[in-house]
Amino acid sequence: MIKHLRIACFAPLLSVMSGCGVMGDVFETGMWTGIIITVAIVALIVFVLWKRRSK
Repeated sequence: MIKHLRIACFAPLLSVMSGCGVMGDVFETGMWTGIIITVAIVALIVFVLWKRRSK
């Protein structure tokens, strides 16, 4: 009976801990995606302004 109680106490803890790792990876991936998109937009704006100025 005590063995089942121990498993019942630790099972939710293990699922929460693995979920935190997954969420951390998702946020890290999202951060890099945001950085890449921001750099691409800034590069596009600079390119358009450069072309417009050279005409």
